[in-house]
Amino acid sequence: MTKKEVVIRLAIIEDIPKIMVIVKAAVNYMNSNGNFQWSTDYPTSSIFQSDISKGELWVAILDDEVVGVAAINQDHTPEYDTLVWNNNAPYWGIHRVAISEQFKGNRIAEKLFMKAEEIARQSIDNYLRIDTNLLNKPAQRLFERLGYSYIGQVYFAKTSTPFVCYDKVLES
Repeated sequence: MTKKEVVIRLAIIEDIPKIMVIVKAAVNYMNSNGNFQWSTDYPTSSIFQSDISKGELWVAILDDEVVGVAAINQDHTPEYDTLVWNNNAPYWGIHRVAISEQFKGNRIAEKLFMKAEEIARQSIDNYLRIDTNLLNKPAQRLFERLGYSYIGQVYFAKTSTPFVCYDKVLES
């Protein structure tokens, strides 16, 4: 049996219903584990529509089905300004990463991160930053496995649990 290849491509508006199914399951999983990083208020379909309109939302496709999503952009995160990073250059951020429950453990998130690294390398800004809720241990393990360095913690508005921040300086 031939193993199917995961394809990473820019998202289109027609992907949003499947993205929202994945996000709803991710919210339920996080919330059931005491992690309230996401809720019914975030992320929303309108946020994903905006990401798509800016060409910043990527999906992982397997067997013609959306199985993962990530926003990759250069939006500045003001909360990051309180930390000392490994690089002060402009950076690419990876946001709103979610993987279909049935495909977790298949390195889908890793493939989305590799796309982010490819995008960063194609620009002059070979630098990535990411954050996650302190309670999101699977994400933190992924960041560390992929070579991201722990930087510190920040708080975002309307959150009581800190977010841990990581970065990665890519070799040119």
